[in-house]
Amino acid sequence: MKNAWRDNPTQTSPPPGALSVEPCGDDSWEFDHPRLTQTIYDVFHGAIDSWEAGNLEYAENRYRQLLSDYPEFIDVYHHLALLLDETGRQDEAFALWQHAVGLGLEYLPAAVRSGSGTLPWLMIDNRPFLRAYHGLALKLLKRGKVERALEMFLQLLDWNPNDNQGVRALVKKSHRKAKGLRLHSVTLWSPGQAYLYWKERGRHWKKTPGALDLLREMLGERPAQET
Repeated sequence: MKNAWRDNPTQTSPPPGALSVEPCGDDSWEFDHPRLTQTIYDVFHGAIDSWEAGNLEYAENRYRQLLSDYPEFIDVYHHLALLLDETGRQDEAFALWQHAVGLGLEYLPAAVRSGSGTLPWLMIDNRPFLRAYHGLALKLLKRGKVERALEMFLQLLDWNPNDNQGVRALVKKSHRKAKGLRLHSVTLWSPGQAYLYWKERGRHWKKTPGALDLLREMLGERPAQET
C-alpha cells in the first residue's frame, strides 16, 4: 500500500504556528518557519545534492518525506516540482507549484496580497515563496495563460522591486550564454539557468502575439531600482 504523502504531498496542512508572515520594518514582511531547524535544512540540501548528482529517486523520496513531516516547507514543494517537471510529470509538478503558492498566499496579510507591502529577496526566508510564485508564473506562460502569467510577474515586481529573479530580463531580445556554463550541472536561479530557460522557452513568448510588447509596456511603468 502506498503512503499518502508519496501519492499526493498536497493533502497535508501545516500545524498551528508552523508558518507565518511577520512585519520586519517599514512595509516589508518576512516568512517565518519556526520548525525548520538547521538539521532539517541539511537534509533538504542533501536531497538537492543527490538530485544534482543524478540520484533522482533518492532525492524525490527525501523531498516527499520532508513534505510529510513539514508540510509548511515551501521550498521543498518547489524543488520537488522542478524534479517532477524535469522527469516528464508536468501535471503533478504544476499542482505542486499551485499548492506552494496557495499555501504562501494563505498566510500573507491582505495588504501584502494586494501589493501594498514588500517581500524583499534580501530576507532569505522570503525566497522559497518568491521562487515558487515565479515557477508557477513560468508554467502558466508555457500553458498559454499569458495574461495570468504577466499579472504574476508584475506582482513579483511589486513584492520585490529590485527584481533579483530577473523578471524584467524576459523582454531581452537576446541572451548571452553564461561563462563556464555546463548543461548538466546548472545552479538553480543562476544566470546559467536563466540562459537555458530563455533558450528552451523563449520561443513561446515569440509565438504569442503581443506578449512581449505587453510586458514591455507594463514593465515600463516600473523602472528598475538600483541595488
